[in-house]
Amino acid sequence: ERFSRENYIVLSVRVTRIDFERLAADGAMPKSVASWLQCFSFCSPLVALVHRRVAKGMLKELPDLMPADLVEKAGVEADVVAVSAEQQAAYLFEVLECMERRQQSGKNGGKYK
Repeated sequence: ERFSRENYIVLSVRVTRIDFERLAADGAMPKSVASWLQCFSFCSPLVALVHRRVAKGMLKELPDLMPADLVEKAGVEADVVAVSAEQQAAYLFEVLECMERRQQSGKNGGKYK
């Protein structure tokens, strides 16, 4: 938890390792590409590029996948929004403004989109 206010939590997710074989088994990439990436995993620029691409893909998937996981594993229903690094500051300020308006009007809850 990096930031918390009301019922809003900001999390930071950083891709630190990728299981290329699993991605290939799941159909996310051809097995030949996974083998090639595994062989060249010592190449830092290549690994960084792949991590960025995987993280970008996660931005699209996390909002759909995380709510069900939160219900199953924690018994919590939540709205999940994932934004890129370039959008984070603007989005956070938008959420804070929304919280401020809700606090002033005495309302609470709902989505911060």
